[in-house]
This record gives sequence, C-alpha cells and structure tokens, in this order.
Amino acid sequence: ILGIFFEEAVWKKIVNKELEAKEIMEWKNDDEKAAILSVYGTEWLIEVYNGKKIETQSLSSGQAEDGKFYLPAGQGEYHLYLVEGAFPQSEYFVHYTCPSTGRKYFENVPPEEGKKGVFAAMSWKFHTDEESFKKMSYHA
Repeated sequence: ILGIFFEEAVWKKIVNKELEAKEIMEWKNDDEKAAILSVYGTEWLIEVYNGKKIETQSLSSGQAEDGKFYLPAGQGEYHLYLVEGAFPQSEYFVHYTCPSTGRKYFENVPPEEGKKGVFAAMSWKFHTDEESFKKMSYHA
C-alpha cells in the first residue's frame, strides 16, 4: 500500500477495514499509518472521533522570493482538529499532505501545542520553530 510492505495478515486487516480507529492512531510508524489511512480515509477517522476542525492554515503554492515554484497545488494546507470525549482528555490532531510524497497524515500532537495553533503543532511535530517550519514546508 503506497509502496509500504505489510505482513499478509496485517495487510488483510487493512484492506478489509478490520482495524479499530484506536489501533490506527496508536500505530508507531508514521509512513505505515499514512498508508493505512489511505485505505480508510482520514475523513473516516475524523468522523469516528467526532473531530471538530478548529483551524486551517495554508502556505500557498506559488512563487517564492527566488522566483521558483515549490509546493504542488493542493499541498501546503494544515488542519487542526480537536477531539473531545474519545480520550481521557481533549486531544489535538493535525491533518496535512506531505509536500514531497503526497501522502496524507493525521497525527496526534500534545494538547499544549495544539492549543497554540496549527503551525505550533506542526513545528512541534518536526522539532523546529514556526518560522523554520514554514520555510521548510515551502521548500519541500
């Protein structure tokens, strides 16, 4: 799935949609999780958890200062969701498309970062500050 190898028993569970949402969100490998979500769809996961989109930010595709174009159309949008009632505490998730691979990700971030906004959450995920994240995303 998306070039990711799964053992046959796991692959069957994925393609037959036999995994629970909790199992998917606890998956350790982000690339494998993205492959699984490509089968299930992030919309399904958001619906299962009754997620509420609280912020969307965009790094527009187009021309950078040096005159080059970087982000493919439709990429560079970052969504922040709040999920309440499904976990012991309110949880925040970021949903984005990787500018270099086109894979869609739906990742949990610490509440203290989610409360700061989508770019703070993405910066935490990539171990950098917001300005560096924006530059890194724009030039992916």
